[in-house]
Amino acid sequence: MNLEPHFTKMDAETRFAGDLPLQLPALHPYDGWMPRIPPTLLRIAFWAAAVLSLFMAELPKPPAIPGDPSDKVQHMIAFATLGALAAAAYPRTRLLTILLGLSAFGGAIEIFQMNPLVSRDASWWDWIADTVAAGAMLFFVHRLRAKRRLETAEQA
Repeated sequence: MNLEPHFTKMDAETRFAGDLPLQLPALHPYDGWMPRIPPTLLRIAFWAAAVLSLFMAELPKPPAIPGDPSDKVQHMIAFATLGALAAAAYPRTRLLTILLGLSAFGGAIEIFQMNPLVSRDASWWDWIADTVAAGAMLFFVHRLRAKRRLETAEQA
């Protein structure tokens, strides 16, 4: 697997020809200055984050996190991150499908936490926080993709 960064519009040699360019390009997220991350690497990151989320949710006493955020905030951070990674790792999958999958994953975690052997408290409010956070992130991704499509159409 090639882990070299891929540039979307310009290659590094063209972009950095000479010591200092006379004119710096506008730093827009899709102008080619940002390396394209290989899809395989994004998928590995998504599944690693999902496994880590599951592992942390099943620990009897999870480790302390700096700032000591509440349980709901931790759920929302985890599922917003999972939503962003899933959308990047599976760009051809409908965002609603990703949301339903992440919501089911959050629900499964809560059902598993109902097991007395796990020593965790299950809360349907946690599942709602998971779903809302994933939904908010996926809505942001939807708007970002729509804006990019509009800009591409205007350039054509």
